[in-house]
Amino acid sequence: MLEEILTLQRNGQLDLAEQRGRELLATEPDNAELMRVLSALTFARGDLDAALALASDAVAHDPENALHHAHLGGLEFSAKRFENAERHLREALRLSPNTGSAYLFLGQIALERGDNAQAREHFKSAERVDAENPQTLASLGNLALERDDYELGLRYYTRAAAIAPNEAAIQAGLGRSFYLKGMFAFAIQAFENALRLKPDLHAAQHWLGQAHLKQAQPAAAESHFKALLSQPTYHAMALVGLGDVARASNQFELAVQHYRAALAQDPQQPRIAIALGLCLLHLGQPDAALKTYEDLLTLQPDQHDVLAARAELYGILGRNAQALQAWQDILQQHPDDAIALARLPLLLDLQNQFDAAAVMAKRAQAKNPGDIDARFVLARAALRALQPDAALLQLGGIDATQLPEGAQLLLARHRGFAFDQADRFAEAIAAWLTAQRGLASNGIPRIGPLATDFLAHLASLGGAEQTTTQAPVLLLGAPGSGVQEVANVLMAEFGRVILRDRFQPGARVDLFSEGDFAHYASLDDTDAAALSRRYFALRNALDLPEGEIIDWIPRWDAHFLLAISRALPGTRIIVVERDPRATLMNWLACGWAAGFALPDIDAAADWLNVVNQHFSACENAPGVQVLRIDADRLQLEPAAIIAQVASFLGSQKLQQKTSANASNRDELFNALPPQRWQAYEKTLAASFARFDAKPQSN
Repeated sequence: MLEEILTLQRNGQLDLAEQRGRELLATEPDNAELMRVLSALTFARGDLDAALALASDAVAHDPENALHHAHLGGLEFSAKRFENAERHLREALRLSPNTGSAYLFLGQIALERGDNAQAREHFKSAERVDAENPQTLASLGNLALERDDYELGLRYYTRAAAIAPNEAAIQAGLGRSFYLKGMFAFAIQAFENALRLKPDLHAAQHWLGQAHLKQAQPAAAESHFKALLSQPTYHAMALVGLGDVARASNQFELAVQHYRAALAQDPQQPRIAIALGLCLLHLGQPDAALKTYEDLLTLQPDQHDVLAARAELYGILGRNAQALQAWQDILQQHPDDAIALARLPLLLDLQNQFDAAAVMAKRAQAKNPGDIDARFVLARAALRALQPDAALLQLGGIDATQLPEGAQLLLARHRGFAFDQADRFAEAIAAWLTAQRGLASNGIPRIGPLATDFLAHLASLGGAEQTTTQAPVLLLGAPGSGVQEVANVLMAEFGRVILRDRFQPGARVDLFSEGDFAHYASLDDTDAAALSRRYFALRNALDLPEGEIIDWIPRWDAHFLLAISRALPGTRIIVVERDPRATLMNWLACGWAAGFALPDIDAAADWLNVVNQHFSACENAPGVQVLRIDADRLQLEPAAIIAQVASFLGSQKLQQKTSANASNRDELFNALPPQRWQAYEKTLAASFARFDAKPQSN
């Protein structure tokens, strides 16, 4: 009769098996083995208390039976009474050292206590007793996955699934192994098998949704997450899954709704906070993203992943000092943190902490020899030390084809500086041209030579009387002229606000952008007043910090002077220049703003000739004051140039430089040394000779 009951149990006829078992127990009330079988059947129906009672009776009737103690220990484990469970399991092993199920449950208890090493010892002991026990293999597989040994975990789960293909939990574990190995199509198949065997295995359904997302199947994923919304235990996880679906479909506003709802249910989940922050950043809400991270860190101040997400956000926002401090704090707590080691060299370099940057770059390179940022930092350190061969060695280890476009240009520019220091002039020029040709540009602004009678006509117009004290100050300079360095001086030494909006799309549309030169040549008082009002209205509408304003005009044309003399009398113009050959070389080596890629060296020389003619015309404009600054003299004689600027502006320099505006950039890559162009006189003789020719006037 007992064999019949066991057969019914193996065939899944649990109700009938239990009925037969109780009928037999009525006639054999002291049958301990029958009690254990009935206990297992009762537990399968979900009645733990009844199962425990039957198992206890079995032990009481036959206390020397190891299987009875192991079974009771397993039920005590299910009841979370771990001390009772351990007592019975160890008694089972005392009675019979080869009781594999006892080792298996002792391993589970060790896991509950957080002792993975002890758990592994117990599971390995169970494996030695029965190498084909699927539960033991699954337990070992799960432990391997927990320590990120996905290959071993997959091997264990594959063996377990081959032995017990109809065990839903094992199929789910196999799916998780495939998922963590990146084998998502196989994972989907295993999770579907698990749900076919046990449709209410909600963990498998959640993993299945995630696997569909990895396969770029958001619609399939969404159906599984929606199905989990009705399960209270999985409701928050389902919301996260739906957020992931929306994010994968670029529906960031919907994703934010789902993530916020999930975070409201479980506010201490870092994974949700990070996903929400990324979506907010996509929506242009960096402050809200930062607040999301700060809120979670209030609850979990040491949460590593969110600390790292916040540090990344600081970097994205250009808050480099905060990013640097954040990553330094993370590295102090986690000295081997790979991401912190990767980020810190560049951040230190950007903060001009060059020695510390080089030290950190060496650490990063030791951790990851392929770290590209570390190579760039070490190359720059070598260039500062005038060690071009060491710089080229670092740069030579970077595969340009693996870099994004911007980094490819940076690599070419660095190689150019290294070749320059090594006096390998042709190679330097070739590298710099490679960097220039990669810049997105529609070509430098078109500008033609001035007509032969333009200067005379300009001088004959006569300027209007200055009727306002707000006459503008303009800043002019060609690419490579050093105008950026002068702008930095004007900010740092005089606290001036430099308007740079004309470099960007959507800049002000005023007399410096319309270019109606025929109209400018015949302005009457009414038209001039209208141009003046429009200029100041648009300028005053900008959101500007406090301070006197200097308007940087990157696309200059001398025909603007026709309007300036009439509409903006009293205008002061600062023209930044240097030897045209030095200007050409600095433009080539250092680049300039978007839209000013150097086309080729000869064409650039011709263009600079024309632009300089347009700058020189400022001297002939009535009602305009002009200061010409030699950028190379600024490097060599800063005090004298600053005094000239103070006199021109009619203001003294600040007693203390303004920290908010002062430039802290590394000068090594902003300009070539003064007179360095002379080293290229032979290589670029034909291009330099073009500066001896005057632009041909129309």
